[in-house]
Amino acid sequence: TVRCGAGVVLEQLNRFLRPYGRYFPPDPSSSSTTTIGGMLAVDAAGSHAISVGSTRDHVQEIELVTSQGELWRTRRSVSLSSSESPEFESLTLWQSDLIQQLRNLLQRYSAEIA
Repeated sequence: TVRCGAGVVLEQLNRFLRPYGRYFPPDPSSSSTTTIGGMLAVDAAGSHAISVGSTRDHVQEIELVTSQGELWRTRRSVSLSSSESPEFESLTLWQSDLIQQLRNLLQRYSAEIA
């Protein structure tokens, strides 16, 4: 596992990981300029996506600051379909509203997403 910022360039990250025998698998063609944040934004994949998956398949956690100035941490275990999830027990009204909007979008476009 490695922790990095959104502005880290993929090629630089993989150069750092190489001595450890590791790399970040998604391989967009512009890896010399593509940032991890950009890869997250578009779920970048690359020519080996069939065998290695896309960016979302290799991210365990995202820490971000919202436009409201709140620090959010989201992990793969978070489920937007379950309001019973412990991660959702102490949300602000703004957070609850955002999550509800995401649920609505996921429901509305579920066929297209699938």
